[in-house]
Amino acid sequence: MTVIVSDHGENLLDHVPNFEHGRTLFASTTRIVCMFRLPQARLGGTRVPGLISSIDVLPTLLAQAGAPVPGDIAGHALFLDRPVEGPFREYVYSEATKPQEYERSDDAWFNLSKARAIRGNEYLLVNTPKTERMSFYQWRVDSGEQNDLMRGSVFDLQLTPVRETMRELLEKWAHEHAPLQTLNVRSEDEELDAQLDALG
Repeated sequence: MTVIVSDHGENLLDHVPNFEHGRTLFASTTRIVCMFRLPQARLGGTRVPGLISSIDVLPTLLAQAGAPVPGDIAGHALFLDRPVEGPFREYVYSEATKPQEYERSDDAWFNLSKARAIRGNEYLLVNTPKTERMSFYQWRVDSGEQNDLMRGSVFDLQLTPVRETMRELLEKWAHEHAPLQTLNVRSEDEELDAQLDALG
């Protein structure tokens, strides 16, 4: 089986900062290529409806190889041997890797200060604690994610329950998953470099 996957997209004059990918969480930076080619090109051309995440790649590969999928893996296996019917998952989560501004008082950019987002099958909610800003987009209609539904004349009170549900899920995810903080520790970098060099 062959897999082609990318790690991120890029802001190309659609969102600022331009030609950047580490500080924003719009589709321009989070929507990536993910293709699986099965042996004998089975189910060639099949598209998985709805949302999947890069964390689904590893469990999918393990499942295809007939290997057990550890229970502590966050992703879910796609069953590629048969067509997928209906949305694969209800939400995907993402987190920025860089700070919103370069001036900061310490060397660490702590997780809970980074921008984070939850994308459902119709809406996108982005929370940026550093700037105390939350944005909400109906990305199925507004594919460029330019019209923030929490700002100006487009604000719709009827969407408040949807937004609040997504906000609560996002904050729960941010506190429970505790991804690695962006902190460069020289000794750890050197150890990692040595391990990578050993791989050839």
